[in-house]
Amino acid sequence: MRASVVRDPLHVTAVGGGMVIFSGTATRNDTGDEPWVSDGTRDGTRLLRDIVLNTSSSPRYFAPLGNGQVVFSAFTFEAGRELWITDLSRGGTRLLVDIVPGNSAWNGDPREMTAIGNGLALFTAYTPTHGREVWVTDGTAEGTQMLADLFPANNGQGDSSDTNPTERFWIPTFIPTGDGRAFFRHSDADGPGLWITDGTLAGTQRLNAAGLNATPGLPVPLAGGRWLFSATQAGFRGTFVTDGSPAGTVELLPDGARLFGNTNAAAALGDGRVVFAATTAETGTELWITDGTSNRTRLRRDIWPGSNGSLGAASRFASLGDGRVLFTASDPDSTGWELFITDGTRRGTRLLRDINPVSGSLPTRYIPLADGRVAMVANDGTRGAEVWISNGRRSGTRLLRDITPGGGGPRGLTSVLP
Repeated sequence: MRASVVRDPLHVTAVGGGMVIFSGTATRNDTGDEPWVSDGTRDGTRLLRDIVLNTSSSPRYFAPLGNGQVVFSAFTFEAGRELWITDLSRGGTRLLVDIVPGNSAWNGDPREMTAIGNGLALFTAYTPTHGREVWVTDGTAEGTQMLADLFPANNGQGDSSDTNPTERFWIPTFIPTGDGRAFFRHSDADGPGLWITDGTLAGTQRLNAAGLNATPGLPVPLAGGRWLFSATQAGFRGTFVTDGSPAGTVELLPDGARLFGNTNAAAALGDGRVVFAATTAETGTELWITDGTSNRTRLRRDIWPGSNGSLGAASRFASLGDGRVLFTASDPDSTGWELFITDGTRRGTRLLRDINPVSGSLPTRYIPLADGRVAMVANDGTRGAEVWISNGRRSGTRLLRDITPGGGGPRGLTSVLP
């Protein structure tokens, strides 16, 4: 089936060799939302398998294992939503494990599949006995199992029909460290916390030496195998550094004071330092920089002087890969959220381009590319939300293409090349 008859591609995931796997809907026959693969050409785009005839299996959470196989979640009337695997052929696309046999409610409902290296992928799944817990798979039925019952007595992370608005926390997001381990956020009897695992029970531990709890921010890499993250301790959201062990998890205290950090808005400069959003009563939320030590953690620039702050919930960060970071911010001279850049110096932290001088372009969905550019979605006020691209220069920040005149709201931006 040719690319010209597939629409609504979602969950686009690179699988290596210039190939992607995604869910899409064919428009010239009776297939619904099913798994497809593509090499970026018309002839190289094809339906993998029509898993559920005449309707949709709604595949999602694709995770390449690194051996030519990809695990994902899909629905069938016989098994419900369960764990599937493919080798990118029709015959090799099959149910891997029926975690909760039969079709009742959401069954195992596997989510957040994330490859961590060594042929392993982490994910969460639900069982009536344990609730939602962390699982691991090596792509075989025998190697697919619950990692640990981290929250016993059927508490887990909620039930199979959990619609809690904080689901992105309750359903953990896994952050691979690059050495066969991954951070994740999960609850146990002591409350929410930051954990690390290598895919084994023995290698799974909570980084709770500092008594951390309550929705940790996503970790960002520093130098020397250390990571920066934010978390709540004794009712205050502080900024912490970890080497992946409880004993090596400490709080940053610039000038001896606790710093209200947010590592969900952060990016690595590439020289061992990280820029991130942090809040003080004097400056509001502004751009800070750290190398992971308290004496070298400081306000980089007060972009919006006073207590207003230039960063907020709309702020996003992305590294250009050359020691510079793009981020979304606002200042007194702009009319809303716009594209800023920093090289880690005060002078090099500035507005890059005022894309929408009337109401702000709200750059978001940053995707770093292999060639040192960053793709994003922005609204210039004329063509609506479209894909833009930037190389860190004003002249090199431009609309890539007006895909849908009037604004199409592109989704699912994915970098295909390594």
